[in-house]
Formats: sequence, C-alpha cells, structure tokens
Amino acid sequence: MALYRTTAMIGYSISAIVGLLWLSVLWLPLAVILYPLTIIFRGIGWAFAAKEFNRKAFFAISIVILLGGLLLYTLGLNIIPIPGVSQDLDPPKLKLLAGIWIVYSLAEFVSYILMRRHSKIFLGALTSIIGIGIIAFFLQASIADTKDFIPFVLYAVPFLILSAICAAIGFAKLKPSE
Repeated sequence: MALYRTTAMIGYSISAIVGLLWLSVLWLPLAVILYPLTIIFRGIGWAFAAKEFNRKAFFAISIVILLGGLLLYTLGLNIIPIPGVSQDLDPPKLKLLAGIWIVYSLAEFVSYILMRRHSKIFLGALTSIIGIGIIAFFLQASIADTKDFIPFVLYAVPFLILSAICAAIGFAKLKPSE
C-alpha cells in the first residue's frame, strides 16, 4: 500500500476514534492524547498525496492541517483548565480554539472536494461541512458559560466521525495515480 494511503488512512481512523471518545466525558483524556497523532498522520498523508497526485494544493492543505492542528493543540493545552491548577476556560478562549479548528477543517474539506474525482467515497467525507457549520454557529452564539459549548460538540461530532470514516475508506480504496 502506498505510503500516502497508509498514513492518511491511519490518521483518519484515529480521528474517528477520537470523535467517538469526544462523546464520552470519561474517555475525553484519551481523546486529548490521541489528537496530535491524527493531525500528524493526516497532515503527512496529504503531503505524500501531493507528491503522488502532483497537486500542490494537497501540500498546502497538509501545511494548514499540521500548523493549525499544532497551534490548536498547543494553545488548547495552555488555556484549557486543569482541575485544581488553573481557572475556568472563558468563552472567548474557547471561541479562539474553535476558530482555529474551523480554519484547518475547511482546508481539509477542500481536499475532500479535490480528492472526490479519485474516489467517490470522499463525497461522504464532505459531511464534515455540517459539523464545521455547527461549530461556526457557536462562534456567533452568545454564551455565558463554556458548558454551553457541549451541545454544539455533541451535534457536530457525529458528522465529523462519518467524515473521518469516509476519508479513511476513501484513502484505502485509492488506486495509484497514472
């Protein structure tokens, strides 16, 4: 199996697992631990796909995913409260994190549009736009407490899980480019 297929397939499979973990507060710490792996594998997968398909856009998207994911993770670890150590996460900080996530998720959405001509399964990955839209709606919503963000996540995550599964299958079924 080509390196881009394997790398991206692993990244999107882990991403689907992370999505499932997000649905349970009990397993949320494991989601936080696995999240950087999804970013690394997905970003590298798109970089390798850029070479395989001779598409500079895939390389640019890989950079956006890697830098956006790294920024999100680094900022998130620094501003998300740790019980007994740091203060509550206020809504503006949460909205900043959501905004960063939306930017790299939109780049990834574009990659699915570009990849759909190589595998129709990527059409299913386009469901991510629904999850992105739900989180984008949160950005303009007036919330008083970060707990008000939870419903947005719970509504968005199933679409993101479906998208990740479709992307993983899409990469698994890709044929080498001519």
